[in-house]
Amino acid sequence: MSDEPDAARDAFRKDLIPYASLPFYRKMLERSGFGDDLAAFDEGMTAGDVPKALEGLSDELVGSLAGIGSPDDARAKVKEYADAGATSPCIGGIPGTGFDVALEAVAELI
Repeated sequence: MSDEPDAARDAFRKDLIPYASLPFYRKMLERSGFGDDLAAFDEGMTAGDVPKALEGLSDELVGSLAGIGSPDDARAKVKEYADAGATSPCIGGIPGTGFDVALEAVAELI
């Protein structure tokens, strides 16, 4: 839960650095239609410009992975994962956000 979703998305992008760097996750992201995001990420990383690399990870990519924003956003994302077949969807904390509020929001779903 965050009253500042743009800041929360930016914080989440930092958490995505290892995932955007590892072959297994890269293949998953490419197959999910985020090849351009990865190319932009790679361009920034190759130049040693981490902020540019993170800018390459679009709001669309972030939104496909995380329900950032209101408790309703968190619930909707967990429900989306469950509806897609996830049997053990989970949520994780993003620094500076209301993890406890988000956990309470999805408790009845998991």
